[in-house]
This record gives sequence, C-alpha cells and structure tokens, in this order.
Amino acid sequence: MNLLRRHPIAIGLLALLLVTAFHPLPPLVDAVTDSPPGDVELVLPTSYVVLAPLSDTLDALTFLSMGRAYWVLVVWAVALAAWGATRSGSVLRRISLALAGPTVIVLLCGAAVLLPRPVPRLVAADSVGTVIDYHAHSEASHDGRRGWTFARLAAWHARQGFQASYVTDHNVIFNLSITDPIRLLPGVEWSVYRQHVVALGPVQPIVRDSFGSTTPRCCGCSASSSARAPWGSRRFRSTGAITPTTWTPSWRPGLTGSRS
Repeated sequence: MNLLRRHPIAIGLLALLLVTAFHPLPPLVDAVTDSPPGDVELVLPTSYVVLAPLSDTLDALTFLSMGRAYWVLVVWAVALAAWGATRSGSVLRRISLALAGPTVIVLLCGAAVLLPRPVPRLVAADSVGTVIDYHAHSEASHDGRRGWTFARLAAWHARQGFQASYVTDHNVIFNLSITDPIRLLPGVEWSVYRQHVVALGPVQPIVRDSFGSTTPRCCGCSASSSARAPWGSRRFRSTGAITPTTWTPSWRPGLTGSRS
C-alpha cells in the first residue's frame, strides 16, 4: 500500500496497460469494413517496440490538432501541478513536485515534435498494390515542420514503406515533378468556410473567399478547383493506405488509378 500511495500514476498506467493487453486494437483498420485489412501490415522496428509505450505516446500526440494539443498540455500540466502541490512534505518539496509534473509534460510534447524516433513501416502483402499517403504537409504549410522540404518529405515516406504521396499543403498547390525516391503527387488543402477541403490530383487556383458564405458554396470549390478529375480519393474502391490489387497505378494527369 505504501508503494501505491507513493507512485499512484505509474501504477495506474501500468494497470491500464495490462488491461488493454487483453483487448488490443488492430494497428490498421479498413475505413469501409472497420476490420483489419488483409493486404497490408504494419511492421514495428525492434527499437520502436523497445521504447514502447513511449513510442505509442509520442505517436498519439502527433495526431492531435494544434487546439487539442494545447488543451492536453494545459490540462495535464495543471492537474500534475495540483497533484504535486497537495503532496505531503515541506513547502520546498511540494513546490518541486508541482513544477516537476508540468515540466515533464512540456518535455514530452517537445520530444514528440523535435526528437527523431523509430516509426512503423507499411508493408503490402501483394507487390501489385501501391501504398499511398493521401494527406501530407511540407514546410509550406503553417503547421508543417520547419525545414521539411519536399525532398525530405519524399525520403521520409520512402522509409515508411510508401510508394507515393500526395502533397496537400494548406492553400499552396503542389505541382512539381519529384519522382525520387518516391513520386510526389499534386494536391492541396483548401481552407474555406472554416473547413479544410483536401483536393487530390491536378487542381486550379481558386478565390477562397467566394466559397466562404455557406456550406453548399464551400462544397462547390471542388468543381472550381479540379482541372480534369474529381476528388482523387474517389478513384479507388479501397479507402485504406493500399490500392486494391485489381488496380495498377497510373500517373496520367487527372488520374490516380486505372483498371488493369
């Protein structure tokens, strides 16, 4: 009992980890069937497994929006500060504990953004399949990583098992020809009517203010933006990271896939 009183958070996290081990979630889920896909798997490097659950925690933080990340930072910092301030002991000890918790949270968030770390790799079970990332940002986006050039973006995706990636920066159309080490595909993420609309494939510039008054007008930006193709995500019957084996990649303008 003395150990539980001294380390309640650590023991609580350990208990949660043991409980989740009995009902683990699949690492990959098909967006249509809501079941694990049979044509692709997520391979975890040994270093990733060794560093778990820290690896999982840092990965989870990177999926938060900026607003949610701020709230996670504030809520956990305040909660840990309050917990430390109410511990028994001298005033100096309580102040130290109150400062230690928020400091750890800040360092953890900083590590999620700045520190390089091992990441899982997508591996297709069939060599005909093409693993594609439909949404990726470079340094051209306001929330992109500084120094994250198109070359570094392509190299990172190649290491993670992707054969191609759409570049969908905020309000900046990507139309460069980059094929090494993987092909980067054109796209953009429009900010219209307080929404983020991702357009895939060759697109045309739009006047974003003209689509910001109503939801129907916001949806109309797709027709104005697309050059010769509708949203690229509709070109595939599968909405996962891998295209069906009945399709082969085609890089003709306006198309993201063609029948084999």
